[in-house]
Amino acid sequence: MNQRTDKEALARVREAIGSVAAHVQGGQRRFQLVRPLSESLMTGASRIPQHLVDRLPDDDPWAMRETRQYTADAAAYGWWQRSKVAYAMDDVLLGSLSESSTDEVPTAVIRDVPHPNPFILLPSPDFDDEETQYYRHHIGLPVGAFVYGKRKGGNLLCSTADERLDCLGVMFAGEIVEGGRSVFQVLRSSIHLDQEKTSVEQAVARTVEGFRWPPDVGESDPRRLENWLRKYLTQVFNTVLYVCTAQPDIETYRPSSATKQKARKQRRPRAGDIDSLVKVGWRLGPELFAERQRYEQADRAPDGDGSARRSPRTHRRKPAWQTYHTGPGGSVPKLLWRKPHWVNAHRLDEPGSGPADVVVRPVR
Repeated sequence: MNQRTDKEALARVREAIGSVAAHVQGGQRRFQLVRPLSESLMTGASRIPQHLVDRLPDDDPWAMRETRQYTADAAAYGWWQRSKVAYAMDDVLLGSLSESSTDEVPTAVIRDVPHPNPFILLPSPDFDDEETQYYRHHIGLPVGAFVYGKRKGGNLLCSTADERLDCLGVMFAGEIVEGGRSVFQVLRSSIHLDQEKTSVEQAVARTVEGFRWPPDVGESDPRRLENWLRKYLTQVFNTVLYVCTAQPDIETYRPSSATKQKARKQRRPRAGDIDSLVKVGWRLGPELFAERQRYEQADRAPDGDGSARRSPRTHRRKPAWQTYHTGPGGSVPKLLWRKPHWVNAHRLDEPGSGPADVVVRPVR
């Protein structure tokens, strides 16, 4: 199992953030209305100020479309700039989350995101995987996603901490290889949370069903497009749900020491500066990996007399989301994630059942 180091994760986050910052700044230079329009969106205003409406390029459909796209991109990036926090999820934990039960969870728990409007670093792509290689050249590979809030059916922007939130905005940032060179790209979507409860599958399926792909996407097979969106939206939503649980395994890494912070004050702030890298599941992930390895080795091993194992067989129970209620009258929902566990796990310590010297570190 190869786990990313702090510096490796931070480097990938900085590269992605820097690309988005350059993209937004380029749009602001090309279209003068992008900056004031995005700032207006971030105030939560339901209407564009009249003095900006009067300046919109109504007689130029291309300029109008580009202005709208860059404005939405700049607003999503602008919400992240208010906290400058990135989540780096452990790949093993993320894989376990994807196996979790399909039980519904209260959408109210989404407002418990510890850091508003985070950037979520997605797993490093496996270029030996055929599907990954296909996406790389036809749809693109996202490096990460900006998560922010929406309300009024997704028509108005807000923070993820806003009580009026009824949607999660998700802006993927990545690249696609075209003609032998990498081209930066962004793609925005929404996860609706206007129901009291939903499951990951239901929320993602609703987004996929109503999503309209941009006309310039280099893929015409709807099944491939749907699989792409479902895969990466599920990774993002599972990450958001996990950090909203009552006891998430998170650890904050601050890239700047006191000395570096002092030096930073002496220079002009950069658009891609990151205040905190939150490592999610970096203790729990290796523990889950070690337990799985131990189980698989024990499951393959014969009994002491050389014969195959008999019942009662050690088997794995799937992870699951679990809701409980606190507060007056049980009015406050809380979410837990029950990690996978093994039934008859004592058999793993029997002779011939594989290595027993696995170090399991407690999660604080």
